[in-house]
Amino acid sequence: MTSARNVVKWVLPFVVSAGILAVLISRIDTRGLLDRMTLDVALVLVPAMLAYAALTLWIEATSLVRLVPVSRNVFSLWTAARVKAASYLIYIINYALGAGSLTLLLKRRSGLGLSEAGGIVMLVALFDLAFLLLIATVGAALFGTEAAMLRAGVIASAGIGLVGGFVVLRTPRPLGPLERLRSMALFRAARTSSLGLLIELAILRFLFVSSFLSVAWATLMAFDIQVPVGDVVVNIAIVALISTLPIAVAGLGTGQAAFVFMFRQWADEETLLACSLAFSAGLILTRAGIGFACSQEFVREALAAARSTDA
Repeated sequence: MTSARNVVKWVLPFVVSAGILAVLISRIDTRGLLDRMTLDVALVLVPAMLAYAALTLWIEATSLVRLVPVSRNVFSLWTAARVKAASYLIYIINYALGAGSLTLLLKRRSGLGLSEAGGIVMLVALFDLAFLLLIATVGAALFGTEAAMLRAGVIASAGIGLVGGFVVLRTPRPLGPLERLRSMALFRAARTSSLGLLIELAILRFLFVSSFLSVAWATLMAFDIQVPVGDVVVNIAIVALISTLPIAVAGLGTGQAAFVFMFRQWADEETLLACSLAFSAGLILTRAGIGFACSQEFVREALAAARSTDA
């Protein structure tokens, strides 16, 4: 029974991605989609993706180093970068499995307990989610259309709930029956990190989310899809949130469906689907390349033991 459940867990994302993409492609002119994948698009997209990959890996590594409470001789910036890069290979399958692999690698390399390592990964993810919600709401309020502002209102409600939960974790007041839950190692990073460290983390994660929005905007520009700034911010944030649902491979299929729906006012389906596929493919290829370069992190202990035996 357990093995069957594991098979479903690994196979289902591929089935979902393939099914949604098949439906989307069946609705359009495939030749028209391919015609939109031009050299001019590549000349914009390739440098943008490479710059995005380098910048965000540095942000990810710096975030982990600042949160992991061990000496930099044990867990350096380079080590953090390798750990995060290796986890990209699993994040490609889905976000939840990627977070699990990062937790395991972080535990191995830092010496933290599994729950404490998971708490650090969760804290970073919560900051990213909070900034996606915040940027979408502010973008709609400043630049968006009436429809964008309506969607942002729904997003803001979720953000308020997220902030409320964080405040409950940080409050000095006893929580009665919930105190035992709050004191779990999983919530230690969120509960005990200093205000200065949280501000530093907030700056780093704001840069991370802004970088994602910027490379998405560059992709829209590469396909000559002209969208108001507020709608770009709100819609890309929503697409990003949908893409992280652990039901598809790297958000393929779900991300494309959301992208085509959210930007349907500004381009035809062939152009939107081509743009979304190019964006997803660019992210997957750059992260897969970086991940393969650091994939030995998954078997580091086994390799070290083999070298010791040979010696």
